[in-house]
Amino acid sequence: MTSIKNFIQQKPKRTLMGAGLISGLVFAPTYFLPGLLGLSILAYCLYFSTSSKQAFLYGYLFGFGHFLSSLWWVGKSLMLFNVGALAPLLPIPAALIIAAICALYIGCATYLTYLSCRKRPLMYWGVCLSLFWFVLELVRSFAPPFFPWNLMGYSLGAHLSLIQTAHIWQVWGLSILALIMGSIWLNAKGAATSLSILVCLFVYGQHRLNNTEDMHKTKEQPSLTVQLVQANIQQSFKWHPQERVNHIYSHIALSQGDADVIIWPETAVTFLINNQPNIIKQIQLNMKPHQTVILGSMTVEDSESIPKYYNSIVKINKTEGIVQKYDKKRLVPFGEYFPLRTYFPEWVDNLIPGGADYSFGKTAVELQLADGIKALPLICYEAIFPFFVKKYLKDQKVLLNLTNDAWFDGTFGPYQHFAMARMRAVESQKPLLRAANTGITTVVDSKGRIVKRIKTKQEDVLKLDIGELINRTATVN
Repeated sequence: MTSIKNFIQQKPKRTLMGAGLISGLVFAPTYFLPGLLGLSILAYCLYFSTSSKQAFLYGYLFGFGHFLSSLWWVGKSLMLFNVGALAPLLPIPAALIIAAICALYIGCATYLTYLSCRKRPLMYWGVCLSLFWFVLELVRSFAPPFFPWNLMGYSLGAHLSLIQTAHIWQVWGLSILALIMGSIWLNAKGAATSLSILVCLFVYGQHRLNNTEDMHKTKEQPSLTVQLVQANIQQSFKWHPQERVNHIYSHIALSQGDADVIIWPETAVTFLINNQPNIIKQIQLNMKPHQTVILGSMTVEDSESIPKYYNSIVKINKTEGIVQKYDKKRLVPFGEYFPLRTYFPEWVDNLIPGGADYSFGKTAVELQLADGIKALPLICYEAIFPFFVKKYLKDQKVLLNLTNDAWFDGTFGPYQHFAMARMRAVESQKPLLRAANTGITTVVDSKGRIVKRIKTKQEDVLKLDIGELINRTATVN
């Protein structure tokens, strides 16, 4: 142990970079929970730091490694953008830039820790580090650029029992517990406290998962069969002019059957569907009278001099066409719109499908699946915001997440995205229906258990009667 401490003190920068890289593996799909102990190494190095500047540097190095190993895949996804010869050159610089920017939050946390803990015992440094890290997670979530991806609470998704308290305090409570558990392994008492927290979470979670008495019958819902479609269309072909119509027919072919509600993923239709009556008619021709199709598509409003484009979910029935629409409210910066666009070169238009900024939606956050059953719609990125669901969840009985994770194909991205969507189900105590172009198409119950799913990179459909799933909903206890 002494030799390890000596190495850390002699080579703190290398140690912190390595500890940060390992700590980034605590998230899906690796869920390497021992990586949380890197926070204790960071607290230990801070204890021996000699200035606020050095403390910031220590935090920055740790944060750089942390975000590099957990978000490297974002750089790879940029290869799919329409930027020609630049595409192969983007992944490594993009991954480094994202890690460098996000590391600033950790540097600020360690800077504040140093100012608050000078001349304090070692354990204070661990506790203060966890608290300030948590505060900076809040800043990252609620202030521009609004990026609550991989909050530390998601690391506990390694085991479903560990996240069951999310219905009490959302992912925020799990984050503070995960941070404390990771940062106080500085002596035997701290280690014992950390293990005690972990055991308590596990015991409570197991009790809640196994206990049927905390379930109650809501007003009895009739049978409602849904069919989730995963067409598995590669992103490189999705917007190809000669393939866009074929993709619609692929979804229609996968929609055959007698399900009450057929659900296609985000931007399954890559046309402005409300300006394409022939596409709507073709979908209707393949529907049965009792069926509804809910799908993701671009839509446009032409009422003003400048058209407004939206990333939308539309509901289509057999006789009337589009009867309901939801427009995405939380847009991806630099993916669906460019902040300060006038300061960027014209080629950035190629980074957004369609070449123009999407507008922020103003429609009501609900979709009627059937009589008495409303869904809270979440398009892709919206599922990562716990406060978004809490704000708009009223009498909706199910969460509906449409996404296109083909951008992240072959990386950690789809698994991390699903982990956050599943957390919303546990927090809200509502079942989750998730339709992905490719990624993880699944149905999750109100405690986060996967009821049924489709594997990634597979063309398939998921058919399930969700009436009973809605009937039996977890209660707050």
